Amino acid sequence: MSRIPHQQSRKSPVLNVFIIGMILCFLACRQESKTSPHLKLRGDESESGAVETASSESAASAGEAIRALAPGSYSLSRLIVRASQGNSSDRRNALFQISEMGAAAEEAAPTLLRWLNDPDPLIRLSTIDALRYVAPRRRDVIKALASLLSDSDERIVTSALVALAEGGGAASFALEEINSLRNAPSPLTRVHAEYASLSIGSDLPGSEVDCSGLLSFFGHRSASIREKAIQFSGYLAPHSKEAIPYLISALDDKDVSVGAEAARALGRFGALAKEALPRIEALQKRLEEASRNGENSNLYYLDKYSRLFIVEAIFSIQSATSNTTCNNN
Repeated sequence: MSRIPHQQSRKSPVLNVFIIGMILCFLACRQESKTSPHLKLRGDESESGAVETASSESAASAGEAIRALAPGSYSLSRLIVRASQGNSSDRRNALFQISEMGAAAEEAAPTLLRWLNDPDPLIRLSTIDALRYVAPRRRDVIKALASLLSDSDERIVTSALVALAEGGGAASFALEEINSLRNAPSPLTRVHAEYASLSIGSDLPGSEVDCSGLLSFFGHRSASIREKAIQFSGYLAPHSKEAIPYLISALDDKDVSVGAEAARALGRFGALAKEALPRIEALQKRLEEASRNGENSNLYYLDKYSRLFIVEAIFSIQSATSNTTCNNN
């Protein structure tokens, strides 16, 4: 799955390292001596150059988070500090870096769970994304994510559904709440619920995956809904192989981003989608010709990610087909 990092911090990296080092030293000293209750934790330097004093509550929270981590987790400790205070952009950037650590940052899950109640919705979204990559199969994480399915913010609900999908069979106890959203008023929520339900079901022993509900969104009038349904069918590969003919048809979608996403999804099936290769190559050639001819209509517009999706799909199918042929020989 492609991921785009949050905006990088505008502050000096050297300054941030210095401040974080001071915080860690202070917390270590406080833990050893416990004789200076009046000391206060200093925050990052603000854009105006003034240094603001963090509240004692923030200091305690940061200290508690660090002490909860295993010895030697210095990189993760620094990221926890950065994610616990400062402006929204810096905090989200730290959360993204934690998510990039994957399972290596699982010990931070209890701290991340507390930020699901952060007043900043963008922090909540970034926290959900981090939990999705760090500890999607932990029962406490799954329970917390399931509790967000009744949130009034659809962004929170759909993000939680994607994170729950990563939990696989471990999230089966949340299926009742997930399945109830398959009848939600919003098609965006419904398509996410379909995906989460199928993803969890595909991980259960002896279960059969019925993609008909997801495939029904392939003809939706909204290009963004069609694109999501196509993307999710690719995530479910190879369990969703019944989607392959529909994905091949979607290569000719009037919205080029949908066609490119269809190519990317087909690439995830490898050799199973070898019949789609000529159509994907034809799409690539048609769009390259349109670009050379200076055509600028929406039909022929192609951003860099869409180009990468098509190239990636061709390479994946060719490689998988080649390996299958070699193995057979």
